[in-house]
Amino acid sequence: SECASEVSFLSKYIDPSLGNRLNDIGFGKRFPRISYTEAVDILRKQTNTTFEKEVEWGDDLKTEHERFLAEKIFGRPVFV
Repeated sequence: SECASEVSFLSKYIDPSLGNRLNDIGFGKRFPRISYTEAVDILRKQTNTTFEKEVEWGDDLKTEHERFLAEKIFGRPVFV
C-alpha cells in the first residue's frame, strides 16, 4: 500500500496494534455502500435489538443506527 512505511513506523513507535486494527476495518479496501432504503430494511429486521429511536423510512438515521450497521452488520465503516 502507499502508506505501508508510515503504518510500520507508527506501529513500531506509537501503537503496536495499529496494523491489525487497520486490517480489521478493511484498510485499503473499498468500504461497503448501501442505499438508505437498504439501511432502513436491515435495521427494521433486527428483532433482537431495541433502539432508543425506532427506525422509520424518511427519518434521519441516528448515531445508534449508524453504529449498529458499522459495528454489528458490516464490521467496518459503511456508506449509506
